[in-house]
Amino acid sequence: MTNKFCIFCGLPPSSKNKEHIIPEWLLNLTGVPNRKGKFGIDFSTGKEREFSVDSFVFPACQKCNSEKSNLESKVKNIILDILDRKEIIAENFNFLLDWFDKVRVGVWLGFEQLDKNKMFVPSFYINQRIAMSDRVLVIFDYDGIGNGYTISGVDTIIFKFMPSAFLLKINNFVFMSVSNLFILSKKVGFPIPKKIDITNMNEFLIKQMLASKNDNITQWFHDDFPFPDLIVGQVIFDASLAIKNTALYDKDFIKKMISEEYLIEFEKIINKSTDNMNLKFKTKILQIINGHFKVNDKKDLIKWNRTRIKEESITAIELLIHLYKIQFELYNDSSYKYNSDHKKIIKEINKTFHTQTYQIKKSANDFIRKNKKIN
Repeated sequence: MTNKFCIFCGLPPSSKNKEHIIPEWLLNLTGVPNRKGKFGIDFSTGKEREFSVDSFVFPACQKCNSEKSNLESKVKNIILDILDRKEIIAENFNFLLDWFDKVRVGVWLGFEQLDKNKMFVPSFYINQRIAMSDRVLVIFDYDGIGNGYTISGVDTIIFKFMPSAFLLKINNFVFMSVSNLFILSKKVGFPIPKKIDITNMNEFLIKQMLASKNDNITQWFHDDFPFPDLIVGQVIFDASLAIKNTALYDKDFIKKMISEEYLIEFEKIINKSTDNMNLKFKTKILQIINGHFKVNDKKDLIKWNRTRIKEESITAIELLIHLYKIQFELYNDSSYKYNSDHKKIIKEINKTFHTQTYQIKKSANDFIRKNKKIN
C-alpha cells in the first residue's frame, strides 16, 4: 500500500499535517528533540535505521490531530506527576490508558510505513483501537537508569501481526502497555468466550460466553516477573455481549465495577429496556496489588506499591524477555481457534520467539560476565 493515510482514521489526509508518534512534549522532556534515535531494522539494507527522533512523524488529518491535542495536554501533566512519584487520581488513568493505546498502535503503523511494505494494508488505525479491549499498564521506576526515551518490543514478528504489547521508557520509568480481548476479564470474574474464531478478514467471532472465576492476577505474569511499582487495568466489553448473555452480566459485583458514566445504560441492557449494541462499557480503574485487584472510584488516589529501588541496567533486558513472553502468549492463546493460515504464522512465530529470547538472554549473560564487580 503506497497511498498515504491518516494514522488516526485511515482516510487520505485532508491537509498536509503530520503527527509525532512520540509527542514533542515528550521529546523535550527526555532530551534534545533533534537527537539521533534508532528505529528498527531497514530490511532492504539489513542495517539499523537511525535518524532524528523528531522526524518520526506520519500523515494525519488536521481534524484528527486537533482532536487528540486535548489528550496530549492531559497526559503530559499525568506523566510529569508520575515521574515525581505523586499519587494520581483514578480517573486520570483513563486518559493515560487511552494515550498508551494511541502510541502503541501509532508506532505499529509508523514502523510499517518505514518498512515501505507495499503489501501492508492496515485492518485498523489508531481511532479504531483506543479503549476497545481490556488493557493493563505496568509501571516500573528504576532510579538511576538515566533520561531519554526508548521504545521496545515493536520490531518482533508478533507485534507486526498483533500490536498488543510494548515497552516505553521515559527517563527513569519503564511502562509496559498491554491490551487484548478479555486479558483482564478472565482474571476479575467477568464472562469470557469459550471460543473465538478469527476470520480471513481478521475479524473476531465470539461463539459462546462462559462465566469465569475470580482468578489470581499474578498468574498472568511469570513467576520471575519483576515486582512493579504500579499495575492498573480496565475491563472493556461490547454491549452486544451483555445483551446476548444477560444472565452472565447481571451480577452485583459487575455492576459495582462498571464506571459511573456507563452504569445507567448498562442497567437498561440488564433490564432489557434497550438493545443498543453499538455501546462499549468500561469498568472503573482497577489497581492490582499482590495478585488481587482494588476497584477505584473516580477521585480515589492511586498509591504506589512500593518505595523507589535501585536496579542495574540489566533490568531492561529482563523486562524485554518478559515482554516477548507476553506477546507470544497473547498471540498463541489457546482460547482462539485459528484457521490454517494463522497456524502457519504461529509456527514461524514460535521459532522466532525462541531465537529472539535466546539472543536476549545471551546478551544479558554477557553483560553480567563483564560486570561481575558491580554490586
